Amino acid sequence: MKTTLTSNLRAFYPFLIAAAALWAMPKNARAQLYVTESTGPGVIGVVGEYDATTGAAINASFITGLRDPFGLAVLGNTLFVANFSSGTVGKYDATTGAAISPSFITGLNFPVGLAVKSAK
Repeated sequence: MKTTLTSNLRAFYPFLIAAAALWAMPKNARAQLYVTESTGPGVIGVVGEYDATTGAAINASFITGLRDPFGLAVLGNTLFVANFSSGTVGKYDATTGAAISPSFITGLNFPVGLAVKSAK
């Protein structure tokens, strides 16, 4: 009887671990999708924040006042935005949208794409 009970409990370990992980996860955790919008060269644009699962807008004006935002990359809690017309890459807080360093990289010729490789 004891062996059967122990075996049954071991079968539920993965479920218990998953339940504990879900319980410990922040209640507002969600996968975010960041989208750049600009109406043309030299025009002020925005970065919007959307739910990556449903597509629902979380904050369509997450970061405003950007000059032609084109490329985006996320590393941890940092969002990098390439500004096409100003030739810069800005660094922003991916949770709040607050500017960390709007001119993190300067002197670029029309930056469009960004990618991040995390250090291991």
